[in-house]
Amino acid sequence: MIRGQKIRLYPTNEQEKLLWQYVGAYRWSYNRYLSLKLTAYRLTGQSITPYQFSKYMTKFKKRPKYQWLNDVPANTVKTQPARDVERAFQNFYEGRGEFPKFKSKKKSKPSFYTRPEKLKIEN
Repeated sequence: MIRGQKIRLYPTNEQEKLLWQYVGAYRWSYNRYLSLKLTAYRLTGQSITPYQFSKYMTKFKKRPKYQWLNDVPANTVKTQPARDVERAFQNFYEGRGEFPKFKSKKKSKPSFYTRPEKLKIEN
């Protein structure tokens, strides 16, 4: 069973800018979901679900100020950050990790997830 693959990329300058845009959008979305989850819990005693976040982001991406989010695949901005925050909370509650923290530009590992079938490899 193959669980994952590591590959070495040699991107052009244009591709590197695009990859950094994906990393930034993922980090921003992760922080947004964590913030919304904590705020909702503080105010109402209930937290939001990944489904509610996905609906929120669909509306949010239509705002002129956040049009840049449309340049990134939807699962990188809507689905995967919510899953990762939920997994972080689950690990915390089960004693396998610390309370989820916000991702920093300087200290966080620059990574993002995308579905493999969305990748196009040429030469």
